[in-house]
Amino acid sequence: MTTDVGEQQGYTVKNGGDGNSHEFGSWPLWPNMAFEVYPGGNLTVFHHVPDGPERTIQETEWYFPNQTPSQDEREVIDFVNVVRQEDIPICESVQHGLHCQGYQQGRFIVDSERTYVSEYAVHDFQLDVARALHESP
Repeated sequence: MTTDVGEQQGYTVKNGGDGNSHEFGSWPLWPNMAFEVYPGGNLTVFHHVPDGPERTIQETEWYFPNQTPSQDEREVIDFVNVVRQEDIPICESVQHGLHCQGYQQGRFIVDSERTYVSEYAVHDFQLDVARALHESP
């Protein structure tokens, strides 16, 4: 078994042919759920529950092979929680900026190959919202 920690890796991932995922994957499910896998082999479900016109509650469920997460699995949970806590003020700042009179439309990095440096997931989500609002009675 080898341990890989890349330059951008936030926690240890053991690679040993154990069938665990060694890549990150995210699948948003319209309108308010997302499924994610993290290196190490787990499934995370995010359910975003509206709590008013400008507030959302994120419910998170973690699924691991065993009922009690191992130390390595706790590292994944802790890492993701740190990232989520860092994202909260960023999201609040963006929401505040949307009320600015100078705001017209945001810009996205969207490439045709839909690579990891692209913001296509956010772009696609906003297009879904726009379509849903346009189609609503």
